[in-house]
Amino acid sequence: GKFTHATAIPNNLIDTANHFYTSTKGEWVCIELDRKALTNLGIVTVFECAKPVGDIDTNNDWKDSVFPHIFGGIPVHVDGVVTNVHKMKRDADGTFLSID
Repeated sequence: GKFTHATAIPNNLIDTANHFYTSTKGEWVCIELDRKALTNLGIVTVFECAKPVGDIDTNNDWKDSVFPHIFGGIPVHVDGVVTNVHKMKRDADGTFLSID
């Protein structure tokens, strides 16, 4: 199914972005979400094993980990859902370096 990758550990986001998305051009942001606000809107967060993205398989280092996947979209227009927005720094090759 279609879902949004999520994590409570920012370094996991950097690792995930570098594994799956370095070839995706453009500026990226990391948004902090209020899980209770999502739940109140009927949006489900499911903790699952790592999932492939397109033709890119998962990293073997993640085989024993679970990750929160958000099903149902992220209604950024609803007050209280997004609690903060952070820029993600990248180098010229597309490698994700940090989250501000």
